Amino acid sequence: GASWVRRAVMVGHGGTGGGGAARHGPQAGRHAWSTHLAEGSIKMAFAITEPDAGSNSHRITTTAVRDGDDYRITGSKYYISGVDECAAILTVARTGVDEVTGKAKISLFIVPTSTAGLSWNVLPVAAQIPHQQSTVFYDQVRVPATRAGGVAGEGLRPRFGGANPES
Repeated sequence: GASWVRRAVMVGHGGTGGGGAARHGPQAGRHAWSTHLAEGSIKMAFAITEPDAGSNSHRITTTAVRDGDDYRITGSKYYISGVDECAAILTVARTGVDEVTGKAKISLFIVPTSTAGLSWNVLPVAAQIPHQQSTVFYDQVRVPATRAGGVAGEGLRPRFGGANPES
């Protein structure tokens, strides 16, 4: 159930990614990461915002392309909290376009911060905030398909499903 995420230590607003990750997140991620998240021994950042899209999911340009048993993620995220403290990043990426509406098909991926091709730069901010903000870069970051959440292209359901932690 979703109870492990409600107890989890996540950087940012837990309702944004946490509840949705528990209900729709990658099967491998739910099992492998849940104990450590619930104990508070690791943290996971949530990455959706981009320089030219903000948090408008339909305008994101970070892509994840299927490559055999993996996905390759390419793009960047902006103002991501606490990446330097996290074991992984719950990443929102475009996996296609709906042929009828023209809107992005979105998927979620658990990307360990030690993954080859993943890097970040700390952003200087004047505000007094508890976590550093970073720009995160995905340069052909390879992640197993088992780290993709739910059904490919239906990432908006977990994205907004986590917005109301009482549901």
